[in-house]
Parts: sequence; structure tokens; C-alpha cells
Amino acid sequence: MITRHSFKKRSLFLSWLFSYIAILFVPVLISAIIYIQSAKFMELEITRANQSILKQVQVAVDSRLRDIERTSKQIGLNSRVVKALNVKGSFQASDQLNITKVKEDLQLSRYANGFIDDAFIYFKNSDVVLSIDSMTDSRNYYSLYKSDEKMTYEQWHEFVQQNHMMGYFPLAIKSNDEGTSDNIAYVLSLPVIHSESSSGTLVETIKNTKFKQIMEDLQWINQGIMLIVDNNNRILVSTKPFQLPAEISYDNLENQNNAQHIIIDKVKYVISFSSSQIAEWKFVSIIPYSIFWEKIEYIRKLSFAGLFLCVILGAISAYAFSRKNYNPINKILNGLTKKQSLSFDSKYNEYSVILQAINDTLNEKESIRKKLENQNNILRINSLIRLLNGKIDETMPMQDILTSYDVHFDTNHFAVLLIHITDISEFLSKDSFESRDKALMLVKFITINIFEEIVNRNHIGYMVELEGMLACIVNFRNKEESSKDCENKGDYPGMLEIVKEAQQIILDKFHFHTEVSISDIHEHMPGISTAYQEAIEAMEYMLVMGNRQVVQYGDFKNSQYSYYYSIASEQKLSNFIKTGSFKEAEIMLDEIFKTSFMHSHFSIEIIKCMMFDIVSTIIKTVNDICDVTFLESLQPVKCLNSCRSVLEMKKQIVDMVRLVCEYVSQNNHNDHQLSDDIISFINRNYQDINLDISMIGNKFSRNASYLSTLFKDQTGENLLDCINKTRLDKAKQLLKEGDLNIQEIAHLTGYSNSTVFIRNFRKYEGITPGKYKII
Repeated sequence: MITRHSFKKRSLFLSWLFSYIAILFVPVLISAIIYIQSAKFMELEITRANQSILKQVQVAVDSRLRDIERTSKQIGLNSRVVKALNVKGSFQASDQLNITKVKEDLQLSRYANGFIDDAFIYFKNSDVVLSIDSMTDSRNYYSLYKSDEKMTYEQWHEFVQQNHMMGYFPLAIKSNDEGTSDNIAYVLSLPVIHSESSSGTLVETIKNTKFKQIMEDLQWINQGIMLIVDNNNRILVSTKPFQLPAEISYDNLENQNNAQHIIIDKVKYVISFSSSQIAEWKFVSIIPYSIFWEKIEYIRKLSFAGLFLCVILGAISAYAFSRKNYNPINKILNGLTKKQSLSFDSKYNEYSVILQAINDTLNEKESIRKKLENQNNILRINSLIRLLNGKIDETMPMQDILTSYDVHFDTNHFAVLLIHITDISEFLSKDSFESRDKALMLVKFITINIFEEIVNRNHIGYMVELEGMLACIVNFRNKEESSKDCENKGDYPGMLEIVKEAQQIILDKFHFHTEVSISDIHEHMPGISTAYQEAIEAMEYMLVMGNRQVVQYGDFKNSQYSYYYSIASEQKLSNFIKTGSFKEAEIMLDEIFKTSFMHSHFSIEIIKCMMFDIVSTIIKTVNDICDVTFLESLQPVKCLNSCRSVLEMKKQIVDMVRLVCEYVSQNNHNDHQLSDDIISFINRNYQDINLDISMIGNKFSRNASYLSTLFKDQTGENLLDCINKTRLDKAKQLLKEGDLNIQEIAHLTGYSNSTVFIRNFRKYEGITPGKYKII
């Protein structure tokens, strides 16, 4: 964890320092690149300059060689030379004049071209050599001028006798003053116009000193070496003694635009060359690398010194600026560590510490803001709910309280919309939700936003959730229209359209249904609670009536408290049920509902009263014709209370009537033998003192009154009379037998005492049991 001790590591200071150093290295790197490119450019320029000088030497030498070749061809084409070449054997006295003229021509050629040191013609037919100074045979000429260790007479003699020879060759010349010197000889086979074989050879020699004089003008010649190399890798001219290495061969010197670098005896040299246009020669310049880079080396040292100075000054500046920038950060860190306990991972630097401290502060501020916002929203909702419920504290200025919660009303005219979300099954099928509660929260959010947006176009609306429904307080912005509406509270200009538009948007885009009730318009804030109660009543009315999406309180507030359900209608419905006539009973119910609810508006209380009246008729009818068990199975009150609308109530009532009629029809099918079963039951149980109409009704699952009526309809006799007559018939038999007294006979025939027995006997027989026994 980072503590105050770890701040002294100055990780941020090091980051800044390294950043400044990295920035410093950018110009250093650029300078290095510029230096490298500049060095290459200077090297190229020096190479070009050196190449240019070599080119000048090459042009100068080629010019002299071209003159030598032209002079040689002129001599070769000279008629006197041709005449001398044609002489067979030794020259005669007659040839002396011609020979003298040829000798003069040779002398003239040397005078004409100062580059030529000596010239001679070898006549093959006479084996004579004619030079500028003398004429003698070949051996004497060799002894006087050419004898050296490099070439024997035989080699020399064979050399001058070659056919069709033209070119430049190294040739040693013997001199009394200078000894033997290496010269270059231009050799031309004669005659110039070629025949099958040559008859002589013209040789013009050039001293190396002539070439050296031209090459001495080349820069760096004192430190380097200048060579002329032929195609046989022979050094024709060298400014200094030099042994040609294998790296410098005629064939290796190809691209004359580029300098080559070689190492000779551990010394690096730069080689430049140029090719002759006349002879197969190459002019080679070999310069030590240090001489070649002498100017560049100065620039290099100057550049390195500048870069080194920049790095030192830059490093010092980077440290100074890093320290200067770090001091405020260090003060902030010291302040934070003194005022609050900081603990951070060691991988964080000072910025991370400050950033985390700021984030913690901002997060805490945001948390407090959200809590205050949530609390303010809760207080705002509570204030609106208090307005709806009429719980206004007169000691507190309600308008100021609402203003503090950002609730503003433009006028003193209000209405309330009550929104009930009914069916969201299609909305649930469009997407998967974790739970129905979350889906319902989203549905409420959508409903609130849509209604608020549409209401706020022309008015001011605030929505809250209250008692499972959404309530919207509408404040009318236009004072004139709202005042006019308040005078005629039954009119809702624009409100119905607003509600229908919102419902249509919700249905089309989000696929769930809503029901909305609209209150009247009321003045001042205390009227909001009245409007809310009206909206609740309208919603209850809509729920009871069913099959509606929008209800206005004015639609039913002036309804009359009467309905079409007379005693005659009740008796008629009861008779249809008793006879099992379901079709007639259903038609009767349709007429009652149609007359009562479809063409007039009733209050909720009247609707509920009427429904319970109809159910009461069914209960009374069932009680007359059915046993208690069947009545309990219908559960009429529970079914009616579970209904939300008139249509549902009607359906439940029709279902009850259908069940009762089916029950009655089934029992009527079996009632044609019911009287016989009752008589048999009486004959078996007449001795039971509890035998009465109720007992028989329980036995046959019939209402006692209904059973008595049915028995009389089938037998023409009351059921109670049948019981008494059966008992009295048994009593008369016992009286005739005479073994039992009156008390015992009364007990055996089901009477509780003799008094009742005597009274009933007298009623049906006209005499007392005692008199009947005597008779």
C-alpha cells in the first residue's frame, strides 16, 4: 500500500524526468539522422569532385594518346615508309635518301607531339631498326636502348615481329643518363592498310614522367597514389611505388560513379577510377580514408560536441523543470495525507492518489446528491398524495412547499386523471422479464412518461402512484378556458382527446391496455382531493359497468336512484326458475339488464343494490325448490363479490339461473313417482314421532313447502293430511283388536301423547277413539 513514505519515491517526478529526456532525444535523434545524411551527401560530393579530377586527367591523357595515334597512322601511311617496308633484304645506297626522309619524318613527329619521347620503325624484311637518332640492326639497337632484365632480346625481337599489333604496352628503355626507365610504348603494325602479314612495326615511346606531370595536378596526390592500369592488370604509371592488390583489378573496377573502400596493410583506402576512351586503361586514385574524410571529420567532431552539449543542458533542464512541476503536486499530497488517511496500492503514482481522492469526493457528492434527489422526489410524491387525499396543513404554505419540490401551478383550476393498467399479457409476450413485478414497474414507467408528455403539451401534469393506480393532477394553463370549463363542469374540452391519444400510443407501441377516469374541474388546491374522489368513483363505475376504456365523472354523477326491477318482474323470474325454463329466464334477465343499464346511467350503489336484489330472488327461489346443500354449492354472494363489472355480474347470475333450472328440470323428470315414494316412506315411518313435512323434505332433498305443494298437485291431498290419515288407519286397526289402551295406541302410531292423538282422531273421524272402540 502507498503511504506517506512511498510518496518520497517521487514516481511522478521520475515519470516527468524520463518524459522530458525522451522529448530531448527527439531532436538529438533528428540531428543524428541529419548528420548521417549530411555525411553521406558530403562523401558523395567529395567522390564526385575526385571523379571530376580523374575525368580531367583521363581527358588530358586521352587527348595526347589520340594525337600519338594520329601521328603514328600518318607515319604508317607515309609513302616513303611504305616504300622502305617493301625493300627486300638490306637497304642499298639508292634507299638512303628515302631512309633519311623517313628519319626526318620520325623526328618531326616527336617535335610535333611533345608527349613522344622516342620513336623507331622495325623493318622485318631487312631486320633493321630506324630510330630518330640512328639506323642499325635489331640486335645492336636492343643492346644500345632496350637491354634489361625484364625482356631478353629474343622476347623483344619476337614482340616487334608480331602481326596486326596495335596498342599500348609497358616498355623498359635504356638510357645513359638515367639508366633503365619504364616507359609506355604505342605499337602499330605496318603497313597500316592491312595485308596478310605485316612487314614492319612502328613503336613510339612515352616517358612515365609525362603522365606523372598530368597526375600531379590531382588533389591529395601527395597523400595518395595515382595509377594507370591496363586490361592485363599491369600498372603502366604509378605516382608512387605500389603493388597492385587482388581487390584492385581491371575487371573489379566497374561502376566509376561510386567510390570503393578497401583495406591494404590494415590501412583503409578510398578508391576512385575513370576509364580511358582511347586505350583499355583505367585511371585509379587510391587515397587514405583519413585524408578523404578530413573535411567530414571536422563536421563530425563539431556535431558530436553540439549533441553532447545539448544532452547535458537538456538533462539539467529536464531535472529542473521536473522538480519545479513536482513541487505543487507534493504540496497537494502532503495536504491530503494530513487531512485524510490515504491507502493505495504501490503500483499507483501521485496522480492516481490525487485522482482517487477526487473521485472519492465526487462519488460521495454524487451519492449525497442522489440521496437528496430521491428524498426530494419522495417528499414531492408525498406532497402530491397529500393534495389528492385532502390532507393539507393550513398552518404551512402548501404553495411554497410544492415550489421547493419543483411543482408549479399556473392557474387555480384542476382536474384528476386516474389510470388503471388492466392487461399486460401481450406486453409480457414481447420480451422476457425476470419477474412480473419488474415488467409491471416498466409498464408504469412507460405510462407515466407518455401521459405526462401529452398532458404537458397544453397543460401541466404531475403523476403519482396511489393505491395500485396512477393518478395525474392536471393544472390548466389557459386561465380563460379553465375558468369557462369550471363554470360548466360537465365539459372536458381536450381532456378526452389527450387520454385517447395516450391510450392509443400505449396500445400501438407497447401492447398493453389502460382504463382512465376523468374528474370534473375544480378550483383551488383543496378541490384536488374532491377531483380525486370523483375520479375514484368514475373508475369504480367503469369497473362495475365494464367494457369501457374512458369514463368521465359527468357521465353518471346526475344519475337517478331508481331501476327497472318490479315485484312483478321478480315473481315472473322466480316462476321461470321454478319451472326450469332457462331460456325464458335468460330472456327475462337480458330485458332487465338492457332496460336498467344500457340506456341510462346509474350510481354504483344502485347498480350493486339491483344485482343483490336479483341474486336475492334466485336465493329465495332456490330455497323453495332445493335443499340447503345445493344452495350452498351455488355460493351466490361470493360469486357476485368476485365480479368487477356489470357484464361479469350478469354472466354469474345467468350461470346461477342455468344451474338452478337444470337442477329443477332434472328433479321434475323424477317427480312423477315421488308421491308413491313419499306414501311408502310414511307407511314405513308413521310410528316415528318426528315424522313431518320437514323430515320428508330432507329425505327427498326437497324444500318442505315445495314438496308439500308438489305432493298435493300429484295426489290431490295435503302431505300433512296423508301423514295423519296413515297414522289414524293404523290406530283404527289397533282399536278394533282391543288389546291396547288409548295411550299405547297413540305411542305406536307416532303421536307424542294421547291428547294429540284424540284431537286428530276426532278431526278426521268425527268421534273419539274411545267411542270408535265401543262401536
